Amino acid sequence: MKMSSEILRRYADLLDYPGGGAAAEPEVQMSMVAADCPPAAEALAEFARFAAESDRARMEEAYTATFDLRPVCSPYVGYHLCGEGYQRSRFLVKLQEIYRRHGFAVEGELADHFPAVLRFLARVGDEREARELALDGLLPALEKSLAAFEEPSPYGELIRSLQLWLAGSLERAEAQPAVAPQEESVP
Repeated sequence: MKMSSEILRRYADLLDYPGGGAAAEPEVQMSMVAADCPPAAEALAEFARFAAESDRARMEEAYTATFDLRPVCSPYVGYHLCGEGYQRSRFLVKLQEIYRRHGFAVEGELADHFPAVLRFLARVGDEREARELALDGLLPALEKSLAAFEEPSPYGELIRSLQLWLAGSLERAEAQPAVAPQEESVP
């Protein structure tokens, strides 16, 4: 499926709690996404404008208002796919098993947190497993999260940008013909 690892990592940084991790640069991400998916870059431009006009406190306030005070917009794949309860717990256990199998560890957050899933997708070498997690897990969760936004929101635009880019990446990968291994010529 070959999604851009750099773009995935940068989306993860942008979706992390502001100031909590790597420095996020929405303008750089916008230029990287523009070549692949102009509509995703347009949505990201809205978030970039907000980020450029905001200090850390305002970013933290917007993040908290979006994701913590409105659980329906939660940045957790399992929440959107399974709700709260036993099914989500099973999903988290399965996700941790997948991560462990690939030598990936999540620290300080649940395994289904959007940034954790994005960082895993950026790192995993198993394209089939990455595609399955993106197509059956992350993409539907992003779509459900987006449906929960009742009014315009900078973080809603960021989620929309990621959803558009990810859907486009999966679609482009599906459209690419499989490359058959080259046969060695016998002299």
